[in-house]
Amino acid sequence: MYIKLGMILLLSLAGPTLASDSLRMTQAQSPPGGRVSAPAPAPAAVPGAGLVGLPQMITIPAGSFVMGSPKSEPGRLGSEGPTRRVEIGRFELARVPVTVGEFEAFVKSSGHATGDCWRTQFPQGANHPVVCVSWDDAQAYLKWLRQRTGDNRWRLPSEAEWEYAARAGTTGLRFWGDGESEACQFANVADQTRVVTLKDDRPAFPCRDGHVNTAPVGSFKANSWGLHDMLGNAWQWVDDCFVDSYAGAASDGRARTTPECDFRVLRGGSFLGGPWDIRSANRDRSWRGRGKYGSGFRLARTLP
Repeated sequence: MYIKLGMILLLSLAGPTLASDSLRMTQAQSPPGGRVSAPAPAPAAVPGAGLVGLPQMITIPAGSFVMGSPKSEPGRLGSEGPTRRVEIGRFELARVPVTVGEFEAFVKSSGHATGDCWRTQFPQGANHPVVCVSWDDAQAYLKWLRQRTGDNRWRLPSEAEWEYAARAGTTGLRFWGDGESEACQFANVADQTRVVTLKDDRPAFPCRDGHVNTAPVGSFKANSWGLHDMLGNAWQWVDDCFVDSYAGAASDGRARTTPECDFRVLRGGSFLGGPWDIRSANRDRSWRGRGKYGSGFRLARTLP
């Protein structure tokens, strides 16, 4: 079905701009306790967002949060600090990551040359997150999407925007809390399904999510801002260059980028992630031109 929708998109993009099916979240500040109270999303009219086959977008409210992790956090990496308060402007983020079907429609339409990793590493349906794609592949997808929609606001989120959205007003290890037994309600992670099926001895959560590899996007509970798969299932490329410290980083949520940057940041963990990996503050990096096993991406869009 996703492949069919992708092809419908190609046929419909030349038509008039339709009203957006984006979802708006009321802007809110975090109350005591570290959680934003978010009302039910309502439709928003954003030019260029209603074309058939485009992702459903969530409007992320403006606010501020403390980025990174304290030194006491289990599994913490040195690159997750120093913690600092960051101001984030309003923007849109896709409800789910880009799927195999959407990426396949892009490759067929654009002729973009990719390796076979995203097609062959293990069986996937069209509604699974595309994985084993590079940061450069994600940029090519964005260029194609901008051209086809006439909307130059499509982009990857910055690392700060990603963490702000993943936390959704929370301050713990994960958006559902610090517990490990609840993980399989909210994320596709390294779990007992994988341990038993593959005799995998890597650290795993003490629950079963029913998936050895990737799962269809949106299969697990969303965070309080309506975003699915922010943790687990597929790593997500963000726009930033990898720097091994937040020292000197901007406090306004901008991506840290330079033209000569070869290593880019991945966030969120994947279906292979154990308790130390599946955390809101966890960071990874990879060369921009190579798809990391489990690496995908999620679309963002600038708002005025």
